[in-house]
Amino acid sequence: MPTSHAEIIDLWDSITDLAADLDQKADTVRRWRLRSAIPSAFWTGMEEAAKRRGLKGVNIRVLAGTAPPRGAVGRPPNRTGEAA
Repeated sequence: MPTSHAEIIDLWDSITDLAADLDQKADTVRRWRLRSAIPSAFWTGMEEAAKRRGLKGVNIRVLAGTAPPRGAVGRPPNRTGEAA
């Protein structure tokens, strides 16, 4: 079972495939993977796309359980250590 949103994204053959399934740009999905955070507005679509592709372990419960805590995702600190 996946333990992060990045691992869930990696279940697809490619970022391009997942992006097409969700009608999103590949760069958008690539950023989700880098942050390991898929916006909750896309969880239902991901669950449906995973079922169509026969991918196991992708459902709302798993997406919610592997989501980073609210506010934990954002820009990295700048060089002075302050938030960007």
